[in-house]
Amino acid sequence: MKLSMRQNSLSKNISLSAPVLNFNVTRFSPLKKIAQRKRGFVKEVYQRFGVSYSFEAQNRSTFSDSLLQQNRYDLIKDEFLNGVKQNAQLLTVIPLFRNTWKLTPSVNYSNMINFQQIRKGYDVVNNTTIKDTIQKAGMAHQLSFKAQLNTSVYSYYRFIGKRKTLMRHVLMPTFSFDYSPQLNTSIADSVGVNQEPVTYSPFEQSLYRVTQTKDRALINFGFNNTFELKFKSEKDTLTGFKKKRIIDALSISGNYDLLKDSMQLSNFRVAMRTSPAKWMNHVINATFSPYDWIDSTGKTIKDYALNNGRLGRFLTTSFATTFTFTSKESRKKIHESIEQISQNWNSDFEYFYLHPEYVLNFDIPWKLSLSHVYTITANTNITANSPNKIKSIQTLMINGDLSFTRRWKLSATTNFDFETKKITNARFSLNRNMHCWTLAFHWVPIGGNKSFLFSIRSSSSLFKDAKIDIKRPPVFF
Repeated sequence: MKLSMRQNSLSKNISLSAPVLNFNVTRFSPLKKIAQRKRGFVKEVYQRFGVSYSFEAQNRSTFSDSLLQQNRYDLIKDEFLNGVKQNAQLLTVIPLFRNTWKLTPSVNYSNMINFQQIRKGYDVVNNTTIKDTIQKAGMAHQLSFKAQLNTSVYSYYRFIGKRKTLMRHVLMPTFSFDYSPQLNTSIADSVGVNQEPVTYSPFEQSLYRVTQTKDRALINFGFNNTFELKFKSEKDTLTGFKKKRIIDALSISGNYDLLKDSMQLSNFRVAMRTSPAKWMNHVINATFSPYDWIDSTGKTIKDYALNNGRLGRFLTTSFATTFTFTSKESRKKIHESIEQISQNWNSDFEYFYLHPEYVLNFDIPWKLSLSHVYTITANTNITANSPNKIKSIQTLMINGDLSFTRRWKLSATTNFDFETKKITNARFSLNRNMHCWTLAFHWVPIGGNKSFLFSIRSSSSLFKDAKIDIKRPPVFF
């Protein structure tokens, strides 16, 4: 059980949670005893079958801090939202084709009880939609079925020559099917502008929000690749061979929406990292659209580009060249972090997989990175004021950190725009590793997000909510 209060000095609001009650059951395997009587494939499925459960109940309010100064507790009470949420997950891992493929099916169910709902109406005078909050209990459900399939495919290519060069290609494909039916009652009414029909959920602004108003079915896919050379080298006296990674990562991902009427295939996300030297790397990020477009306006249309003899177009493309200066031992630790992420690759770790030099590592005493980023964006809304078909931006980013003791580390990041010749963003951080706790001070002196944040947090994921955050704009310095 916990109680928390946050005050935002910019919006002059207070967020109060009093109390929050959590009850969790970590994953357990109820079929282990049955698995002992099984053999082979069925035994492994039963052994890996797991169940987890979580329960949360809370009472939360966001109100103006002036109400607290005026002792208007009657008005503060009216702003409280309360509810109960339960979540259960069933999951197992099924080995396929002699354990070369792994299928991970799971079922997630959430039950939410909210004690506040909304109703939308139509304002005839202002021709707008209005919302009313009503004190009424209601139950909502969320159910999702997901099945993920992944493997690793190793391919070897031998080159002719005295060095006996061998190239290893590791392909890690991931496929998943995600289906979530719409189980809740939606409200359809003519409450939009000019009384247009609107379909909405009564729990859109409840404590546990529900916004899904239709079924969802997605097929997700992703392919991550690495390429490595192995060749004969006299410098290596242990094995006589040397390994060199020529492409650290090459990933392509996207999804296909089975229930959309048109444009079911999403844009493709493409990312690649190469390291021609230990102190230099190139990173390319791109978003590719398979759909056709109108040349005069740049607007994307629903027809595939292949139907008109075109492959598609890159909506955004960025090229980043980074030079990292640090000690030889620290470079090895940066490389080790790439290896650790590649073994458990997923989209959540993609940014640090492409940019491992940005990870704050207390085992690295110092490092400095200089990055030149060149971004090209397709203009999807060509007008007289914006006639160019593409837009480009060049930025120099400087990132570095320094450990002045074993547990204290100072880091800084700043961006310089070549077109405006101005520093567009800067961030300074002071961190202390206290083993079970982490202390951090972040300061953004310029840009649209001027602020500072002082934070003390638990390093354990189990106690991630145990924290103290103090945030204010820099004018209070």
